[in-house]
Amino acid sequence: MLFSQMTGRIVVDPDTAETTAKVTGVRIAPSPPHITHITALTVDADGRQRRLPWPDIHAIGPDAVIAKLTAVPAPPSTVVETDPVGKVLLTETGRQLGIVQDGEFDEADGHLIRILTAGTAVDGQELLGAGHYAVVVAPVHHL
Repeated sequence: MLFSQMTGRIVVDPDTAETTAKVTGVRIAPSPPHITHITALTVDADGRQRRLPWPDIHAIGPDAVIAKLTAVPAPPSTVVETDPVGKVLLTETGRQLGIVQDGEFDEADGHLIRILTAGTAVDGQELLGAGHYAVVVAPVHHL
């Protein structure tokens, strides 16, 4: 599944079947490369940004993410800034490969398969880190 396919899906509570939030992005980490959290904006009057840890996700369906929204509210400045989409993709030696446009992951376990730019697909195993400015990868093995 692609990050872009997850973004915009509603989050549904597994106990009540109520819509609680809408997915706004993902957070990734290396060792092993995986999604650590999805970020979601609550649908209540507060409209707070939340981080949902990957283990709290029960399932990802064609239209919704099934998850209990019990995560601690995330500070807005850290949630959006750490989403890999839109960040510069750099090798560890500083070579710019483009801007991260999307990523592919295994929806069963959150394993990162590929990082995608307009002209490059980098194996997810090459991920070294993701920060506020850039996503950094080891020397590139194009897919």
